[in-house]
Amino acid sequence: MYIIEKEHSYEKSVSNKYKKVIPDGFFNKVTPQTLAVWFMDDGGKGGNSKYGIVIDCTNYNLHFIHIIQETLLRKFSLKTSLHQSSKKNRNNKVKLFRLKESALRFKSIVKPYIIESMEYKLSHIV
Repeated sequence: MYIIEKEHSYEKSVSNKYKKVIPDGFFNKVTPQTLAVWFMDDGGKGGNSKYGIVIDCTNYNLHFIHIIQETLLRKFSLKTSLHQSSKKNRNNKVKLFRLKESALRFKSIVKPYIIESMEYKLSHIV
């Protein structure tokens, strides 16, 4: 199984902190199964929204988050918007936020690959 986290590498940023880097051509390999694994690991319900889904992207820089957004739109027709954490201790980290119209589509794409113990993460989307 091809898992997103196995394919990244790290680079040192200007602030001397390491950030995840996505290699060129990586997102040509993204499948519904890899998307499901990523969601099971780093995803969940988006706040108080009945339909919202959030996938944590805090270890990627903004450039790579935009690559992720473009790939999800192009490959899966998933519209996303960026959402910045409002908690003070999160250091303004960015998350990828899915809106209502994409949440239903997202669920239909990943549901076949979600293991039973993680199904609760999608249960709010009907």
